[in-house]
Amino acid sequence: MLVGTPDHWHALIAIDAMRNGKDVYVEKPASHYIWEGRQMVAAARRYDRLVQCGTQRRSQKSVRDAIAWLHAGNLGAIRLV
Repeated sequence: MLVGTPDHWHALIAIDAMRNGKDVYVEKPASHYIWEGRQMVAAARRYDRLVQCGTQRRSQKSVRDAIAWLHAGNLGAIRLV
């Protein structure tokens, strides 16, 4: 099952899908709160299901180039994110 709904529904739908025997791929963000993410992990373990959160943009060349640019120190010292 693929969950691609508005962000605030991701965790609830993913948990319900796992409860119903489905493996789940969830678009980012997987949840709004850490607690919701932990509930998804608990559901995956409880129902012996797989759950994966999408990170496909990290493989785009433009994103890789931007990260390399940052790591090269072009913005100076990053103190807060």
